[in-house]
Amino acid sequence: MKKTSVLSVIFLVCATSLVAGQDVAEVELLSVRDTAVEFINYEGPHAKIETLEEIMGVGIFLGNAIGDGYSTAEYAAKYRVIHAVGDSADEGLEADIFMVLKDAEVDHIRNMRYMLAGFLIAAYGYEREDALLLAEFVTIYNAVYRGKMDFLGGKYKMIVTRNLDPKAAGISTIYTDWPGGTEMVIPLTEIAAEGGIGSLDTDVLTEKEVIEEMRTQPERGLESRKDITELKEREVEQEQAKIEEERTQLQEEEQRIAAAQERIEEERTQVARERETAESAADKARADEREEALAREEQQLEAEAEELAERETQLIAREREQTERIEQIQTEREQIAADERELMDQEAGRDETAIAAAASGRSTVREAVYLEIRELGGEPLGRLIHIDTATGSITGASTLNSIRNRSVESLGPYYAVVAGTTLGQGAVRLMTVQKDTLATGHEGSDDIYPGSALVVDGASLYAVAGEGGTWNVAKFDSTLTVQAVSKIEVYPDTALTVVDSILYVAGADGAVHALLTADLTDSQTVR
Repeated sequence: MKKTSVLSVIFLVCATSLVAGQDVAEVELLSVRDTAVEFINYEGPHAKIETLEEIMGVGIFLGNAIGDGYSTAEYAAKYRVIHAVGDSADEGLEADIFMVLKDAEVDHIRNMRYMLAGFLIAAYGYEREDALLLAEFVTIYNAVYRGKMDFLGGKYKMIVTRNLDPKAAGISTIYTDWPGGTEMVIPLTEIAAEGGIGSLDTDVLTEKEVIEEMRTQPERGLESRKDITELKEREVEQEQAKIEEERTQLQEEEQRIAAAQERIEEERTQVARERETAESAADKARADEREEALAREEQQLEAEAEELAERETQLIAREREQTERIEQIQTEREQIAADERELMDQEAGRDETAIAAAASGRSTVREAVYLEIRELGGEPLGRLIHIDTATGSITGASTLNSIRNRSVESLGPYYAVVAGTTLGQGAVRLMTVQKDTLATGHEGSDDIYPGSALVVDGASLYAVAGEGGTWNVAKFDSTLTVQAVSKIEVYPDTALTVVDSILYVAGADGAVHALLTADLTDSQTVR
């Protein structure tokens, strides 16, 4: 996905570091930003925290609620599943459609996958690990084919496509688009009603376009590709066991029919002798009746033999499909092995380059710290990135991607920011980011005005905090714990300036107030 950014410069940090000390693999991981499917999740504070088990429980509820035939299930007016099965005469696949309704608050692809996994566990009896793996592929598959109704129409039965909104089909890569705009298609096999592995069509979920997408991801998605291939191999083993069982049943039934036909021939010979020696019309009539009964039985056996022949034809077709599938899995294994070898060669090349660079004396790099802003859900939100000024490459990025301010303050070994959103379950809080690694540090527990200014004075940080529309200035320590709160209300968009132990703020009354930094008491009003 090509992404646009609103670039706003904050500050430049010039540092000296060993080039050999850079984690090149991590650099590459963080700089992969133009792949077709890169899910942008909300990373920031939440007003309400749900456990992954609670999130999975949503899917379990939906999986338990759907029926055997065409049916729907809904959870709290936030999520809905349509079990789109039926119309067996139609060409194409049946499917479940997992819908995220407009009041849903899911904002991370991990949580989306946990809900999907819970659904697969309850609806089809998948084991947890397999369900989570399939949920990953379901999301990528639906992102790759987002809105592609021509493709979906050629793949699925009409009962599936007529339940899809072309504007919502699949899943967007941006979390703000999910509520009211997500209808993920989960392809089902003919044996889905039986449950267990093989219920979902893993060949469809791993079509060429999906695997090619995964190969653009960090580490080429190797672990997930290995796992889905192993799952396919288990599906093949399960199908092979069924085929062998059916083959044994066919052979037993063929033997039964052959034995019955042999018995009929023997009885016909006996009936013919009895007719020849019949001494009365009654004896002859009984022989005729036995002959007719044998003819009816023979006709029934012929019908059963025809049915067996049809089952044999179907079995041969399934065996042929098994052979083709085994060959395809082998091809996938070979591609995975080739990608592994190429990654190993690349890593070895990077190590040699780093060693050579260190040996040649190229030991310094100038690094800029930059606040990258992009619009998400109508809000300009940012993340911090490290930029190698010599190469222009991104060498690190914060996972926190909901920074609201346009400049950040230094607070010891951290940068202090206002982060979060008022959408969904989000909250706006103070947070810190480690300067060297850009990892998330502390998170405050107090609500902060979304547009609050920040100012640092020594080890103290000042911001506008409050709730219910009442805003005050609060003093925080380096762990973002409140130390003092002003009694006066302030204009929420006030500037904050510290001079000689005085914090100047704009009050809600329209006047400028001078607050003592020690306890934020009002020392005087500036006239």
